[in-house]
Amino acid sequence: MLATSEGRGRHDEMVRHLRLRGGALDGMTWSGVIDIGKRVCCGTGSWSKECVYVVTSDTTSGPDGQVESVAVPAVF
Repeated sequence: MLATSEGRGRHDEMVRHLRLRGGALDGMTWSGVIDIGKRVCCGTGSWSKECVYVVTSDTTSGPDGQVESVAVPAVF
């Protein structure tokens, strides 16, 4: 389920749960305020191109049944 961020609750400020597909972080999850078609750095260390993913309109179900948006590696 998508939840609005604190405050305004605009569509472009949705907390999304991402399932990362492909690239260095394949299979991992990430959550944050991001909209479909936008790039997000999902790594936990220093910024690198390998941690940048693009949120797609595709969704999947996580292990707990939660809806996850699919994100794929960004092309530079």
